[in-house]
Amino acid sequence: MVTLEKEMKACPLCAHNVLISRSIPNARGYCECANCGLISLHPNLRPNQNEERKRYEMHENSIDNLQYREFLNRALEPLLPTLRNGMRGLDYGSGPEPVVAAMLTESGFSIENYDPYFAPKEFLATDQYDFIISTETIEHFHIPAKEFRQVNQLLAPGGSLVIMTEVFDGTFPFETWWYLRDFTHVSFYQPQTFVWIAACYNWRMETPHKNVRIFRKT
Repeated sequence: MVTLEKEMKACPLCAHNVLISRSIPNARGYCECANCGLISLHPNLRPNQNEERKRYEMHENSIDNLQYREFLNRALEPLLPTLRNGMRGLDYGSGPEPVVAAMLTESGFSIENYDPYFAPKEFLATDQYDFIISTETIEHFHIPAKEFRQVNQLLAPGGSLVIMTEVFDGTFPFETWWYLRDFTHVSFYQPQTFVWIAACYNWRMETPHKNVRIFRKT
């Protein structure tokens, strides 16, 4: 077990200062927030930007991968009936190959891509999007509070935010979870975490799939 130089002082999502240690045998230290339920990898153990980018470049998710398309459809299918021509969309965390954009283009809709490594973008204060999609992205957030504040600013009133990530529901031991094997996964969400996020931003939440959440900005 590694010895951490300092303890986490506050939750990186809700800033609550009551954190429960979740140290596990693989020498990675985690803290669970007693308020919102976010489970965070200790800052001393998070990858740097070079390590993250190299890992992301290894992903083999392409538009021709039928299995990956089926996976993404869990997030896209509940959203598509709500879209209209002319709506402005954003893929927040589009990755090295923007498959979501390609699939939406096939369905007759357009979407902009944003990724800090592969599609960097300086947002304007006036930028507003009718829908935002973030698939397999929020688990990489080092400071989720910062990212969700930005998403809330970018999402137009009445807009939809679609999030896809694996959720820890407590039905199995945390330390056995396959999602921990990717060292770029640093933030882990429980069902109550999404309830907290929805309440924080006054979003209405739907759960069309166990690893998909759709938020509507009221």
